[in-house]
Amino acid sequence: MAVRRLVKFQKDSISFAALLEDMRDNHTLLSRKRFIALYSDDLKDLGEKDFDHITGASDLKCVELAMISEDLDQLKAVAKTIEDFAESGQGSGLAR
Repeated sequence: MAVRRLVKFQKDSISFAALLEDMRDNHTLLSRKRFIALYSDDLKDLGEKDFDHITGASDLKCVELAMISEDLDQLKAVAKTIEDFAESGQGSGLAR
């Protein structure tokens, strides 16, 4: 039940799915400049490396739309599997 709530795809719910959708819709705000600004001056190089690690590239100015869309698609697929399992009765402990 808790997992289903976390991946709920509705505008009025607070969920991981909603977070990813918001990140997808505003991906340009997830910029290298904003990310590195969170680091103190003496750790800016570490911030650069961390952003490169997270995005998988050293030349990006912001998180790529495709990266977030791919994560969202994977979440939807997993959520469907969980939903199907729960609706089959196997997840309730009632099926024998």
